[in-house]
Amino acid sequence: MYSYLVVSGLVLHVLGWGLGLALIVMPSRWRAFWPVLVPAAGLALQSLVVWCAAYADLAGVRTYAFLAELKPAALLVMVLRRHSPLKVARALCRFGVVGLVMLGSLVVLTVPYARAGRGLTTLALSSCDAADYAGGARAILEFARSDRTGFLGLGEVTRVMSVEHFYDTFLRLNHFTPSALIAFNGAVLDCAPHELTGLMGI
Repeated sequence: MYSYLVVSGLVLHVLGWGLGLALIVMPSRWRAFWPVLVPAAGLALQSLVVWCAAYADLAGVRTYAFLAELKPAALLVMVLRRHSPLKVARALCRFGVVGLVMLGSLVVLTVPYARAGRGLTTLALSSCDAADYAGGARAILEFARSDRTGFLGLGEVTRVMSVEHFYDTFLRLNHFTPSALIAFNGAVLDCAPHELTGLMGI
């Protein structure tokens, strides 16, 4: 049951982050379809916040996760001042069936995950990168970009031609966004990276 609660929390958190941004970025000629962008906008904005914070050398996601929640709230307030809340609610209701299908699919995908273990655990569904995502999430969650204290000697161990430090593999290579999303949502929902890796994949 706990897995379903965490999945619900993830969905609501991502959708909450995407509501305002989706309305802002949707071109006017397709404005009626803005709810379709909400999940992607939420994920993109969360990833952008973590990326900016990492390059600003902030000390791990845990230090700023709750403060960052002001950003989507401010975007939503700004949008609701320009658009009637009733119109926004009606637009969301028009896509209610699509939303229900998405939620139903999410529940179906969560069933094997919830049955596989007694609690939250890393279960890779069609992904061989689960360990990389969880490792990156932990680095992003706990360390600043310039912090080398947790990575002693890794300049020699993890030299992979494009980067020289473990943290940088997640900032410069393609594993950044999954790791950032796991770290950020984990900080807000109080879940460890290994507990969210499978659910974020779902």
